Amino acid sequence: MSAPSALQDAYGSNVPQGREVARGRHANLYLCADSSLPPQLLKVYLSPPTSTQARKVEGMVSQTAPPRIPSRVLWPTAPLYGSNRQLAGLVTPLPPEGLSHVAGLRALLVPELRRQQFPQADWRFRVQVGERLAQAFGDLHACGHLMGDVRPEHVLVTDAGEVWLVGSDDYQLQLGEQVMTPLPSSAEYTPAEAQRQGTDTLVPRLHQPGEDFFGLAVLLFELLLERHPYAGVQVRGPAPGPVAAIAAGQFVDAASPPPGLRAVPGSLPFAALSPEVQALFERAFVAGHADPQARPSPQEWASALREMAAALHPCEQQPQHLRVRGQPCPECVAAQQRPTEFDDDDTSVADRVEKLWSDIMRVASPPPSPTIAPVTEAPPLPSLKLGLPSRPKGMGHAQLERLIAWVLRALVLAVLMLAVWLVQRSFLALLVVPGIILFALTLGRSFVVDWDGLIDRYEAWEKGLVRQLIPTGGQHQVYRQAVLARREEVKNELSALLARREELRERYQRENAGATFLRSHMELEQRRNRLRDLGRGGGLRALYTRWYERSEREFLALQALRSGGVPGVGPRELSLAVARGIRNAGEIEPDRLGTLPAPFARELMAWRQGLQDFFQFDPAQIPRGEINELQRHGEQQARAELQEFEEAVRAFSKTRWDRNEAEISRELGIVQRQIEQHRRALKKLKKIEV
Repeated sequence: MSAPSALQDAYGSNVPQGREVARGRHANLYLCADSSLPPQLLKVYLSPPTSTQARKVEGMVSQTAPPRIPSRVLWPTAPLYGSNRQLAGLVTPLPPEGLSHVAGLRALLVPELRRQQFPQADWRFRVQVGERLAQAFGDLHACGHLMGDVRPEHVLVTDAGEVWLVGSDDYQLQLGEQVMTPLPSSAEYTPAEAQRQGTDTLVPRLHQPGEDFFGLAVLLFELLLERHPYAGVQVRGPAPGPVAAIAAGQFVDAASPPPGLRAVPGSLPFAALSPEVQALFERAFVAGHADPQARPSPQEWASALREMAAALHPCEQQPQHLRVRGQPCPECVAAQQRPTEFDDDDTSVADRVEKLWSDIMRVASPPPSPTIAPVTEAPPLPSLKLGLPSRPKGMGHAQLERLIAWVLRALVLAVLMLAVWLVQRSFLALLVVPGIILFALTLGRSFVVDWDGLIDRYEAWEKGLVRQLIPTGGQHQVYRQAVLARREEVKNELSALLARREELRERYQRENAGATFLRSHMELEQRRNRLRDLGRGGGLRALYTRWYERSEREFLALQALRSGGVPGVGPRELSLAVARGIRNAGEIEPDRLGTLPAPFARELMAWRQGLQDFFQFDPAQIPRGEINELQRHGEQQARAELQEFEEAVRAFSKTRWDRNEAEISRELGIVQRQIEQHRRALKKLKKIEV
């Protein structure tokens, strides 16, 4: 089920949805589009909530002044209903800062999304967001509540760095004597002791503060270092998934790291963090693995991150980078460790291409061409030879046809008049027949009698009889057939000339000076981009992408789907998935999910997305032989294409852009004279009576 298209408040008034803020497994967040209301956030469920969740929501919105709810937690104040008056979402007041750009925390965690939605977010910004996130967790815990279901979708960030916790209807809340349990949590943010409590994630359970401490530490690690703390590359064999890695306590950056597991080369180094923050991560993921009480509290995180933000200053090598005093620059270290063969530029190719492109840009574009193709006047053509035989003497076919027709008409009239005279024996009665004929051709047409039908039948009879009476042979018939054939021939030639004129006009639109210049310019730009791509290792990047996708598929195929391993997946759901051919994360595909219940399908897609975010790729897996071969081939290809590009640029600089225009105009003038010649000939042929 998708989100309801029409939302209403408790009074039946429509509540318009505005810009989408964030997407989640169970609901999406939107701004309210009604500008007459204070800023509001709309949480819209993707599927109708369960009866337990609906009672929880009703209990939350019924409290007009929720006790001990911190300001950083956005508390719902009213329900939203669909067209069937079924609970469809919640309305949450939004602080005024929310009118600026606001997005889910995942937009900061994923580098590609961060560059799009938070282009100004440098390392200082992320450290400060981490401090405020820790403060928000601390405020929530101080009020006796837990998030329980820790995940990025429950955190909103503005472009000013403000942080709010959303989705409080999914939290573990202590409201009076009642404890409202949260939804099942995501494996990437669930500590080992919670995984060991049982495999049935469908049954709500009480969470402990240490679980929130662990989830917060994972979020902060992802925020600061752009990777999951348990995600690494294995020296031999595949790296474990998040459930196995967390259960085994395989913190990649531990002081005593797991054997054979290391951070992916080129990632931001753990050593770039301040010593205090490093120590907190050690407590969260190493000491905290054995003793959850050893994990740092949100207050400790906030204090350490505040000090780290104050210690940030520009890097001496790259002033646009930031580093902690006394620690290495994270971006410089990552750049040094990152494999260079996949992103280094061939500066010799790039410089030559740009120099040639500057030559292209100096070529002046032609002036605008006329909208309609101009016609160059051609000298008049002589009359078209008709090529007819000599006209025979005597009466022609048309004249003979008319003569026979009038003779027949006179005979018919005479016969009718004779018949009337024989009956009436009166010369006056002879005038009756011509009178009837004259009446039928004039006033009689307005009467019910079908005079036209009678006349048409007579004419058809007359024509048939005339054709039988006219001789079929002789010189006149030969001449007549020659004229008719020549008429048809000239008509066909004229049609071909008219089609040729239209073809030339269309060609002019494609090949006039402006169009030819633009097309050539675009072709050269495509060549330039192709050469720049080769100079930047475009083939190597394709090789990298191919191996990355292959390794990711292998990793996903190893993540078996099991009951309790995915939020909301029990034995029944597992059997449904297996029946659709889904036994691991690699087999989760849209065509297989189409027949599954929508909530279950979304849980599976969210699980796969979490595993893809967790996955790390080691470029060292790519065989060196493939890289060397591709580099040699790429160099040869770049040299050959660069030479072709140079020749194309020289031709572009010397091209006369209106050469096609002049040729088309001349040809149009000739075709126009030929059209006139054939029209005159056809006019002459039509005047010949045959």
